[in-house]
Amino acid sequence: MLRSRLLPIIEEALRAVGAPEGVRIVLEYPRGESRWDFATPVALALAARIGASSDARTRDERSESAGPGNASQNDTSPRCTPMELAGRIAAALPREAAGIEEIAIAPPGFINLRLSPSFWHQCLRAVLAPGSVQREAGRAEIAIGLPRRAGWNAPESSAALPEVEALPLAYARAMLAGMAMRRLLEQTGWECGLRMADADDGDAPFVHVHRAGPAGVADDTIRPNAHVVAGREGTAALHTFGDLAGEIGSEAARWVLLDSQPAIPITIDLAEARTQSERVRARYALYAHARAAGVLRHAASEGIAVERGAPLELLQADAEIRLIKQIAQWDDILEQAAEALAPETVAEYMLRLAAALNRFLVECRILPEAPPLRAARLALLTGAVEVMSRCLSIT
Repeated sequence: MLRSRLLPIIEEALRAVGAPEGVRIVLEYPRGESRWDFATPVALALAARIGASSDARTRDERSESAGPGNASQNDTSPRCTPMELAGRIAAALPREAAGIEEIAIAPPGFINLRLSPSFWHQCLRAVLAPGSVQREAGRAEIAIGLPRRAGWNAPESSAALPEVEALPLAYARAMLAGMAMRRLLEQTGWECGLRMADADDGDAPFVHVHRAGPAGVADDTIRPNAHVVAGREGTAALHTFGDLAGEIGSEAARWVLLDSQPAIPITIDLAEARTQSERVRARYALYAHARAAGVLRHAASEGIAVERGAPLELLQADAEIRLIKQIAQWDDILEQAAEALAPETVAEYMLRLAAALNRFLVECRILPEAPPLRAARLALLTGAVEVMSRCLSIT
């Protein structure tokens, strides 16, 4: 959503400064606390190219004005530096029409953007709009390959899924990753099938994803690391997913196995997991969702309906805007995660959303407020709960 709103604006500014058509624009979310909403390094990539093009046009103009035979032979007009080009692009951005509140140039040539509250209100209204149409992306087939080992046999039907609790940890990691990838693809419009297969490469499980869509055919094979070990404590006790779930809870156990790229080796420190780390992270997200959903249920019990057309312009508090910003990132996060087959991206985003949601619930009263502000905050809460529910359905 955010990229689709901002890319045409930046493309227009690039054309105004002489950039060629079809340039790929990178938009980066700032890490941690920042007063900026986006940064783009496009000036760094285009500085020499646009500067050279501009110099050529300048020489042609001088040649024409000097007349035949009188063109300057010593034109040494310097190319634009990234900082200069960034300034030109920034000056060409339609600030008011685009909802840009502030622009700053940062070395070596980044353009930082801060967007106005009205921009974020429009984004939230789009999230709350009913009847959004899901695009059709194509057909995908996912095969989860598990080796025959330790008494486990593949089910008779390739479509049947074994119980995750009984699987060794590495195999459970492959199973959970494959199922999460399926849910990711389905949420981005893919018609998706899932089947089991026998791994024929020793003990290594795999997840194979075949995608056929408008952009062509793609095949990806992910091999979740098969050497998941316990840390300082409990090495001998942890064999299966059920063993780990019995120690730290099912939600935290899933989080342990889905919170990083499947092919990256992980070490499970049982002592740490029992007290904090993954258990806390998983329950933090679940708590935020449950708390927000409880407020909506309370409102319904009081006869207060959620108004999706509420006056969102009343949402001006810092905690409100921060929550809207996180909600508005969801479509982009989902698309990126599906493209990269990276359910861990959704897990990381869910924690950021949970933090913003908890802060909103602490700092902003909802039901006791006057009806207009109450309606706006209930609409915001509804958007947050709906996005959080989609995250939880994937992870």
